[in-house]
Amino acid sequence: MGAVQPAADQAAQDVVSLFEAVEAKFPSKTVGDDKWYLVTLTTLVGGGMPELAADLYSYLIQKPGFSTPESRQALMRRLREALVKCVPIIGVCKPLEAVFSIDKIQRPEDKDYSFSREGWQCDERNHARGAAWQDRIYLHNQANIDELLAAQKDFAWISREITYGLYLSDHTILNDVDTELVVLSGIMIQNLRRREQSWVMAEPATPPQTDLRSKTVIVTGGANGIGAQAVREYYNRGANVVIADLPNVREAAETLISSFAEPARALFIPANIAVWDDMKRLFKATVERFGRVHIVIANAAIMESKSFYDMEVDENGELKEPTESYRVIDVNLKGTMNSNVAPARGETDADDC
Repeated sequence: MGAVQPAADQAAQDVVSLFEAVEAKFPSKTVGDDKWYLVTLTTLVGGGMPELAADLYSYLIQKPGFSTPESRQALMRRLREALVKCVPIIGVCKPLEAVFSIDKIQRPEDKDYSFSREGWQCDERNHARGAAWQDRIYLHNQANIDELLAAQKDFAWISREITYGLYLSDHTILNDVDTELVVLSGIMIQNLRRREQSWVMAEPATPPQTDLRSKTVIVTGGANGIGAQAVREYYNRGANVVIADLPNVREAAETLISSFAEPARALFIPANIAVWDDMKRLFKATVERFGRVHIVIANAAIMESKSFYDMEVDENGELKEPTESYRVIDVNLKGTMNSNVAPARGETDADDC
């Protein structure tokens, strides 16, 4: 093992590693390469870490595409618009903290003084624009929303005129896809319980600052990226951690474990979450090593390299079976179900999944 890095340096390096992992795994070929940082920014701010917006800005301006004051001003307009759109979703305080953190490190020549909503009025045009965008987003559920808000007219007005009229239907800086990504990220990171709207359905597995000594946590897909950061967080809270990941990432998993002061509290178990026998072996080996399983983080997931509708044909001109899409379903749906079935039956005494 090498020399131990200062905590601040290690934290800064971890943040950069997180940005690199998100950028690498984001489906830029199908969604666009200028969107991953909008999702990242929204998630950081909504998740209670708005000060890391400055780290994200610093990371971005090191790239060749943002080497001039003009390009950095354009970048800031996009970041600021994402934060503006976060206001009705998250509240104003955290987005403001993010803006202040970026402003502290900006060069004077890189600052953007434009005003995107100058002259805005709450008029019929605003109402029509907001209503059109809301109806498009909730195409199959708008009637239910209207019914729910019939006795809450203040919120119905705020929703149409302000949330959608003022904030979300303005696409002069961020387009419709950008906006949807920001809104979705802002909602999901809050772990809201409103199941009917298909918002996030589960409480956070671990409240901040919780002491997890004597607890055991399994993190699927825990060798790299967000999964690895989850492993670090649970380990730092005192938990025993089990990294469940594919055999070909053993080196990354073992490197992570070797970085811990107490590597005996961590274990790598190779497993494919889509394979039932692998999952049975995972839970059995964890119980044998640590006695119980208290928390399961079903983090492992994959994305398609192209749209489902980008169909390929064989040498006879016949459509090929979309096996990659099937694999996404196997991992993201079946694998997540496999990760939760054993705890749900009480076979491992798991408290949270």
